[in-house]
Amino acid sequence: MKGFAVLAVMIGLVLTAAAMVVLTQQSGYFSAETRLMQERAELTNLLNTARTHAEWELQSKGCMDYAAFSMTGASGDYSGSFGTAMGSPVDLTLSASLPSGLSRSVLLSRHPSYDGVETNVFYPVEESYIEEKNPDKNHDSHKDLHIGLLDPERNRGLMRFDLSSLPPNAVVEKATLRLFPKDQGDGNETLTVHRVTKSWVSAEVTWNERSSGSNWNVVGGDFSDTVEASFPVGDTVWVDVDLTDLVQAWHRGSYPNYGVLFQVPGVQGSKVVKLETDPGAAELAYLEVETKCECGGTCSVNAFVTCDANYRANTKLGEFPTIASSTVTGAATVPPNIELMGVTFPVEGGYVLVNGDGLDAYSATGIQLGSCTTDINDPIEGLTYAINGAHQEKLVALVDDTEPTLAVLGADCTVESSIAVPASGLVGIRGVAFIESASAAEYENHFAIVDTDGDVRIVDETGAIAHSITPSVAGSDV
Repeated sequence: MKGFAVLAVMIGLVLTAAAMVVLTQQSGYFSAETRLMQERAELTNLLNTARTHAEWELQSKGCMDYAAFSMTGASGDYSGSFGTAMGSPVDLTLSASLPSGLSRSVLLSRHPSYDGVETNVFYPVEESYIEEKNPDKNHDSHKDLHIGLLDPERNRGLMRFDLSSLPPNAVVEKATLRLFPKDQGDGNETLTVHRVTKSWVSAEVTWNERSSGSNWNVVGGDFSDTVEASFPVGDTVWVDVDLTDLVQAWHRGSYPNYGVLFQVPGVQGSKVVKLETDPGAAELAYLEVETKCECGGTCSVNAFVTCDANYRANTKLGEFPTIASSTVTGAATVPPNIELMGVTFPVEGGYVLVNGDGLDAYSATGIQLGSCTTDINDPIEGLTYAINGAHQEKLVALVDDTEPTLAVLGADCTVESSIAVPASGLVGIRGVAFIESASAAEYENHFAIVDTDGDVRIVDETGAIAHSITPSVAGSDV
């Protein structure tokens, strides 16, 4: 019996030893597998670093002279090369290796390259606030937005920016809304920002109506429940609000741009926060949008400029994508819903560009709507749209004949009538604009003609000169 007991003990010892050998082997296996997984993760990190380096190289070179690179370090090496030395897209070859000898290469085909970042500033084109206590009262005349909860009534703010001048091919990198609270309420309020889902008119909007005769679907405004951003208001200092995702969505057409709504979430217990919206204030709210353009892409724009009461250039009204700017000799803005050139301009309005002896109609977002050919034989040096007056809702072209001539165009782009303008010292006429209103009422429904020296002649609807001025357009070619 003792022999059997000893045998059982020996068998048990053998089995235990065998189990220990197996466990030791498995431990070594799992240890090697863990090391391999760690090295693969390190290799991926190196490749990601190489990609970041490549993208920095592309951005810093301004679309040309791309050069291969390599970096060596204690944790491993990486390198990168470009399939072409300029332009976009570019094939990127990235490689990485570890001290253990593990290595990997990847090819990123048709990687875009961008030409710098441009900052665009937009000021509100519409702003107002709506008040539950006075549901039929419009507050467009106020110079600030009142937002908050006055137990039990609520105030909400509305603001919209016209972003139609952003070139369609541009990539929105960042969008920051800058606000200045001129009154911070309780000093510990948090405001939320929401996307408005219905159009509204600042001069008519109320708690009940988005415009005269048109109710909100839900009183108090139609807006998305999604909080696009939120920010605390604790002092009268500038507040930066990140609206990148929303502006990107507007720009790519995912949603129509009806602006944003501000509110204090909840139902009661707050004082009103006041946001500065006075156009004359240094603290006026504005939206800063950073964009970039792919190398070789068409993100170049032509700019319209507005003038102050003294006809001096002051602010950029907007920019729009177009055909090569060297072929465009004039541009006119067209209001919404106008029938012209056989097309109806959309709700955001649009532009008509002079391209040789032809006219091209575009929406404000850069979509070509139509075109026509004029019967004008001489160079067209400018174009404008007469909103009012004797030539109401007509395109008027500035023609460089033996003397300047204003040609009034019909719906088919042929000349209906001509207005001779005395040259009177003008040197190389370059543009024309229709004056709808002015600080001096006698210039309403007049035309302003500019020459290459920046001299301007304001003429009436018969061509008679009413005023001559030399505005300041510093740093610009007229």
